[in-house]
Amino acid sequence: MATNNRNIKIIMNPYQILGISTNASEDEVKKAYRKLAAKHHPDKGGDAEQFKKIKAAYEQITNPKPEPQGFGFGGFNFHDIFPISFGLVLTLEEAYSGCIKKINVPGIEPFDFKIPAGCPGDSTLSGHIQLPSGKRLFVNCQTSFKKHDIFTIDEHFNLTCEKEISLLEYYEGTKIHITDLQGKTYSVSVVPNKHNQIIRLPKKGYKMQDRMIQKTGDLFIKIKVKLPELSEEQISELKTILIKGPINESL
Repeated sequence: MATNNRNIKIIMNPYQILGISTNASEDEVKKAYRKLAAKHHPDKGGDAEQFKKIKAAYEQITNPKPEPQGFGFGGFNFHDIFPISFGLVLTLEEAYSGCIKKINVPGIEPFDFKIPAGCPGDSTLSGHIQLPSGKRLFVNCQTSFKKHDIFTIDEHFNLTCEKEISLLEYYEGTKIHITDLQGKTYSVSVVPNKHNQIIRLPKKGYKMQDRMIQKTGDLFIKIKVKLPELSEEQISELKTILIKGPINESL
């Protein structure tokens, strides 16, 4: 069932725009704003629209204002448009690549709602759509991410996962394979005998994009060592080895 929702836009959480957490201090908010404002200021060759969005996000955090009641769209007044609000929980893959969700709201014919690729979590998709019947809707869709089996995502759109290796692989080094949200697989070398190793793949994390801002996080792989179960005889042999020379205190 086709619907016209080409006018949908993403309204990002202002904290996401500044790349900070929602519990950031006043100084952290100011620091993030000044850094981004300097980088994107039009007088320094930056993008004017992106600068406006950064400034608006800062003002929304430091001086929040109530949202206006009522609206108009495309020459139609409030009474011509039916407002609806709903929430969608998306997988990282759905949000990354974009998808179409079937929406069922009481009193309205079911319709397909397009999620644009790169939709950030904790954001609002807001805008006008027209149903096949001709009815016009003004939609506010609150999005969030479903917990992923492999990756976690932070406010900078970095993805983090864990990879387990054996104790022998820890001491000898090994290669591991990691598949990103696009289904692309990378072969990564694990450095031997390195404690608390975290491998970073730049710009291989979540790619957030809307009409004004595009931002790609990194992909981090935390290496975890699986300790083997040992027999009493093996434990005795290990004690002998440990007594003979130094070894890392912990893995």
